[in-house]
Order: sequence, then structure tokens, then C-alpha cells
Amino acid sequence: MEGNGERRLEIGKVEGAEVPVLQPIPATPSNSPVPIPHSPLLVDFGNSRLKLSALRDGHIVRLATVARGEVTAKALGVLLDEHGRGAGAAVVACCARAGDEVLVGSVAGKNLIIVSAGRSPVSFHYTSGSPGADRLANAAALPAIYPGRAAMAVDFGTATHTEVVNAAGEFLGGVILPGLSTKLDSLTARTAGRLPTVDLGGEIAAIANSTDGAIRAGVVLGTVGAVVELVRRTRETLGLGDLPVVLTGGGLATVDALLPADWLREPDLTAMGLAEAGRLLRKQGDFL
Repeated sequence: MEGNGERRLEIGKVEGAEVPVLQPIPATPSNSPVPIPHSPLLVDFGNSRLKLSALRDGHIVRLATVARGEVTAKALGVLLDEHGRGAGAAVVACCARAGDEVLVGSVAGKNLIIVSAGRSPVSFHYTSGSPGADRLANAAALPAIYPGRAAMAVDFGTATHTEVVNAAGEFLGGVILPGLSTKLDSLTARTAGRLPTVDLGGEIAAIANSTDGAIRAGVVLGTVGAVVELVRRTRETLGLGDLPVVLTGGGLATVDALLPADWLREPDLTAMGLAEAGRLLRKQGDFL
């Protein structure tokens, strides 16, 4: 492997299928004022939970998951200390809400990079507004998996959203729609509780013969149908019938079996993107 700091991927065999396999990333020389250790801590502070991971020997290692309501500055500080902050580990974070950046910044120390529209690892051209930090992280991960190719991510979270990058790694955009749990909660809230909250993990039938079954099928199949159509339209728009698709997010397990088998499953896509963002932004000396 050449020691140029670039993420290297090769095709590896997993259960008979060809999928990209991450290879170790060598340390990258930098002129930034704060040196970045080889294994940054990766903080994905989403709408529902905070996920802490690390990049070790070129692989994402999951360290902890904390429900949003339980995240405090003290609790986060303890987590970061347990997993290497005290040894000088850098922290690369994406935050769903503006206040989260303040919380993370108050405990992460000087070795901190917070991914945002103003500190983005990928270029984008929005006509209004700006993409969320998790979407930018997902976009940063795609060129590492499919270098030199356009690609698309579908993230099943509180919101289900897509990210599309071109062959140059630029973030073109995507769509945002209600996530699985958000759809379910909305049905219950907007009907004053007359429609119950149901377990989405049960049997899915297009002709359901119970209220619970009808809600479950509507939420799950509606999401699957929307995603399949979005992929079709995205491929048509780009003129790329073989555009690679990467699936991720906490809700993926609910819809996984109903989506095409040749779409790549990468549950750690956002963490991969944070690691890539840390590498790219580090080269710019871009710290808080």
C-alpha cells in the first residue's frame, strides 16, 4: 500500500458476493497545528441517539450508543475519556441540532472537528438552505467505497434520506422523507390515538386483515416503494442504470429483506464518512 493517506478499497468475497472491503489507512502527514492520532473518535449525534465509534486499523469499531435523552456533557465526557480522549485522540462529530455542537464542543477539547455545511468534507451547491451534517458525512463516505464513480446512499433514520455524489465526489443532493418510526408516530398522533403504535417487525402483508397489520404494511411497504422509485428516478436522471446504492441507518433492518440484494449494506456509513471527513479536513488544518 502506498503511504499517501488515501483510503484504499479492494473487492473482497463475503458469502459469495463481491463487496468493497476497507483496508488500513496509513497516517497522513499534516501541517495542521494539532496532530491527529491514527484512531479518531467519531461522534454521530442524531435525532434519536448518539453513536460513538472509532477508526482502528482501517475499520470502524462501534464503542457505545446512548439515547438522546441521556446525553449530558458529563456523560459524553466520561465516554470520550474511556475511549481515548485523555490520550489526545481527536474527535470528529456530526450533530443533528445546533445545540448539540455546543455540548460536544464543551467536552471534546481542542482536537475537535465538527462537520457542518460551513466545514464540509465535500463540495455542494444548494440553491437554498444547506444539507445536514449526517448527509455530508454519508456523501464523504461514498467516494471512499466507490472511487471515481457516482453513487447513492439511502439512510433509514428518524428521516429517511438519500445522498447522491458524482464521479468527482461532489454532493449533488437527494431527498428527505419521514422515517419509519416518524410515519408510525405521526399516524398515532394525528388520529388522537385511534390508530395504535405497532411493532414494525411483524408479518408484512399487502392485504392485511387487522389494524396492526394494515399499519405495519403501509409504513414498511410505503417506505420500500418510495426508496425503489427514488433509486429508479435518480438513475434515470443521471443516465446511470448501474448507479451503486448503499443502504444504512437504524431502520435498515426493518426493510432490508424487501430491498434488492445487490445494493450494498453498510451500517457504519456515517461513521466511515466522519473518518473520511476528519482526514480531509485535517489536511486543511480545519479545527474548532
